[in-house]
Amino acid sequence: MFRVCALILSLLVLAIVLPGQARAKVAQPGLHAACHAASAADVTMARALAGELRWDCTEGGALDDGAVSWIAFRMGDNDREGAHSLLTIRHGQFDNAEVYAVSPDDRILYAVPYSIDAFEPALFGPYAYVRLPDLPAGTRHIVVRFAGADLPSIGAEARLVSDADRSGFAAEGSLFLVALFGAALVPFVFVAGLYVILRHRFMLAHIGMTAGMLLALGAINGIAVSAFAPGVATLVSLTELGYALIGGSAGLFAASFLEREALSAIMRRALLAASCLVFVLAGSMALHLPGTQLLDQSLYVYAFVPLMIVVLAAMAQAAARRSRMVWFIVIGWLPAIASGMDMVASGLGWQNGRTLGVSAPYMAMGFEILVTGIGVVTRIMNLRRERDDAIRDRKVMEELTRRDALTGLFNRRALTEQFEARVAEGFTTLALIDLDDFKAINDEMGHAAGDEVLKAVAQALAPDTNVAAIRMGGEEFLLMLRGPNALERAERRRQAISRQVMHQVAGLGRPVTASMGVIQFESIGTSPDLGPLYARVDGLLYQAKNAGKNTFMVEIEPVEDLKPKSNVDVAAA
Repeated sequence: MFRVCALILSLLVLAIVLPGQARAKVAQPGLHAACHAASAADVTMARALAGELRWDCTEGGALDDGAVSWIAFRMGDNDREGAHSLLTIRHGQFDNAEVYAVSPDDRILYAVPYSIDAFEPALFGPYAYVRLPDLPAGTRHIVVRFAGADLPSIGAEARLVSDADRSGFAAEGSLFLVALFGAALVPFVFVAGLYVILRHRFMLAHIGMTAGMLLALGAINGIAVSAFAPGVATLVSLTELGYALIGGSAGLFAASFLEREALSAIMRRALLAASCLVFVLAGSMALHLPGTQLLDQSLYVYAFVPLMIVVLAAMAQAAARRSRMVWFIVIGWLPAIASGMDMVASGLGWQNGRTLGVSAPYMAMGFEILVTGIGVVTRIMNLRRERDDAIRDRKVMEELTRRDALTGLFNRRALTEQFEARVAEGFTTLALIDLDDFKAINDEMGHAAGDEVLKAVAQALAPDTNVAAIRMGGEEFLLMLRGPNALERAERRRQAISRQVMHQVAGLGRPVTASMGVIQFESIGTSPDLGPLYARVDGLLYQAKNAGKNTFMVEIEPVEDLKPKSNVDVAAA
């Protein structure tokens, strides 16, 4: 049910939100380019007017690739003077642009060259604009020739607008970009703080993703423009570096975020390789180094294709292996992947402009921040639960190694490990108890009956907060006691053995008694050695055995002198 709901939600986002962005493309203010063309570098405007260009005036068709990209605007008879005074284009790299005003009889009314530095970035949105000369009377077309453009789609979203405010996003879009930047900043700071403590690799990858979002958003939401007034080329590089950081970190995130059993080793290596390709190739192409401009954008775009394919394959494999964490990636990333594919198709000229609209990547980005953030918190909670379970299981196993399997009492190992701590807590009375004639019970009644007797003895010894009971082995038990009247309490437990065995084990035909040796020592801040104490209490036990059994012997010793004294307090039950 969880997977079905996740898939339905993803499809709803793809079917409603992103097509809504496609419709928003039409709502961009201004006059949009009507036709586009491509040519060799030696084709001039005069040759274009002579018919050497093959213009494509269909909407959404593929763009031809060439050294020079052309766009044309049709001017109407009712266009007001100044209504189209700014040429607005999407961020991109090119050597120069030439703008021509053309009359109905194909005369050039003006020709103005512009370098990329002449374009000013819009305050909000991935757009740049340049002011045009006043429109001459009788102008029928405005034609723009882009030379050395890194992609054929350089003019795919070009518009003529009246003022700079209309070149970027509208007010609601601007507010959305600012809010989205804040939304990305919150998980960036939150996860970065958690990473300092928890050090999970998927958290570091998530930090890289949100850092890339902040970089890409900062280049188009007015922060970079207001802070240091960069040129268009710098903003393009910042945006592309941001997307490279998002893409590369996304592959690393998928490889480390999903459960261990969700992906094969080969798939994880494929994700790492695709991420490295994006980091190295897309990252270097985003710098637009001298001599690489003709290949920059094509290689930059192609670097993301293997990553998209591998991520989709990883999603399918993890879903087939019943991963729960993968659905956070499916829900959060499918809109982003769809938008990314749209950007690739537009960037490589496979379509004229972005089918899903220029704001679709930012809508998908906001959705991804929300869903992946929830996924990160869920994964952290799951890892914490797994860690707590592992700690609990380890403690249980450690506890089992300190417990006697038959009686459930502590064993000799536990006594050795805990002795000093027990003494420090005031357990300064040792009582060693051994059942009388227990071998006869095993010989006559069998070992099963003997085991039942030992279980009954464990019940009679009744450990509590002031009494620790240990089975030393065979029919021998040790009590550690603290508090007043320790000797009396030990003796009551010794005497309770006969009653408990009689009550719990039927058919023995004889009472079961026990002998006991007791030593009480003073705690003066230095824990005594267990060895000498045990040897002394063992000697007292055998004194009780030799005294006729079913009795006890006691000795009081200072901690610094554990040797037997000449006068020993002996009491008999």
